[in-house]
Amino acid sequence: MNFAGRIQNWLDGFLPLLAQKDMDSLRHCRLIIAFGFLGSVFGLIYAAFYCAIGHFWGAAIIAICDSFFLGIPWMLRHTRRHYSFHGYILCTVLTFGFTSLAAIEGGVRGHAITWLATVPFCAVLLIGINASYLWCLVCMIITVVFSALDMRGMSLPYFYASQWHAAVTMAGYVGLGMFLFLLAHIFERGRLDAHQRMLQAYKELADATSQLVHGHEELERTNSQLEQANEQLRQLNLEKNEFIGIAAHDLKNPLTAVLGYSELLAGQFGSGADHASYGEKIKIAAERMLKLVTDLLDINAIEEGHVGLKMEQVDFGRVITQILHGQRMAAARKKIAIHLESPPAMFVIADTRAMLQVVENFISNAVKYSPEGRSVYVRVFPLNGEVTLEVEDEGPGLSEQDQAMLFQKYSRLTPQPTGGESSTGLGLSIVKRLAESMGARVGCRSELGRGTVFWITLRGYCSVAAA
Repeated sequence: MNFAGRIQNWLDGFLPLLAQKDMDSLRHCRLIIAFGFLGSVFGLIYAAFYCAIGHFWGAAIIAICDSFFLGIPWMLRHTRRHYSFHGYILCTVLTFGFTSLAAIEGGVRGHAITWLATVPFCAVLLIGINASYLWCLVCMIITVVFSALDMRGMSLPYFYASQWHAAVTMAGYVGLGMFLFLLAHIFERGRLDAHQRMLQAYKELADATSQLVHGHEELERTNSQLEQANEQLRQLNLEKNEFIGIAAHDLKNPLTAVLGYSELLAGQFGSGADHASYGEKIKIAAERMLKLVTDLLDINAIEEGHVGLKMEQVDFGRVITQILHGQRMAAARKKIAIHLESPPAMFVIADTRAMLQVVENFISNAVKYSPEGRSVYVRVFPLNGEVTLEVEDEGPGLSEQDQAMLFQKYSRLTPQPTGGESSTGLGLSIVKRLAESMGARVGCRSELGRGTVFWITLRGYCSVAAA
């Protein structure tokens, strides 16, 4: 990086956040910062020169102006005011400095009055063309005032020795030319930089547009392929669902017959005969197959949107009692005690069949995964217009990984049934779908080694509390 580039990077360190809004703000802020440092350099040179020739009043005026020039870049960086505010300060300081110097250096007969012509030019660069009208008028008025004083014979004094008059005049005009050159150079560099940035932006826009056109064409081709693939998948899914529906439906009827005949066989020969044992095994196997077929039919109906729910007022206590009656035998085989904690006359807004399926799944799972000799707790309680059912077991509990997989289809979790029971991995998925269809919420709380609590919350009430 060249020297000019390093200087520009250092000056850009004074840029405020507002300078990043647009190119025009960036250009004005850069000019104000460069003008502040440029003015301070010229001021230091002139102050040193004036001190050398004994022109201390002139040096004092330049020192005052210099302090403002040096402070402007820091003010611009650390204040939230618009850049035009700082431009007005600089133009005001310039006008004050040149007017004060003209007043102690012979008025219109000195060189300082000529510097006033630079103020409107600086206003154009630092603030904008509209501001230059104001500063042009101000400088014209000041020049007219000094000229009028001179025409009336009121000569203004020189505050330095007369032998330095030629040197001061020469230094003033040389400095004026150099100042205007550098200011114009800074402006042109800023303009060229802005132009290059604009060309680069146009090039990037053209490249982006070209890539967008090619990308759009590629996207259209990809979308077309995806549409074809989705249509094939949809057809395959329909065929799969149709096959599952037909197969499961055709299997359900003979399985029901097998289950019925196995029950007759087990009952006919009594508990002591081998045939009774065979009949019981047939019955267990048929129950497992029937549960799998029923789950497949349920999940297929849910996915097809064929679940016709009839929302009505359901006696929750009656549903739970009915389910518990069916689970007592399975619990007794494992010596599991089921405790019901429920206030009387609980009602919920639900579909009766779906509610039976949800409650049966929770309670049967609690029995299935509980070790022998433990307890299962069924709690029902109302709160804020809702009724919550909780089923708590004393099983092994669920890890965080297992809990993340709950309510998903075909999910096989770490805990295993403690009595050799089967699991399809569909039950909790069906429960979640049915609960959501009824506007209910389901969830689980568990900790490894401390059991599991499954819960469902529905709209409902307790008639005793309501009364």
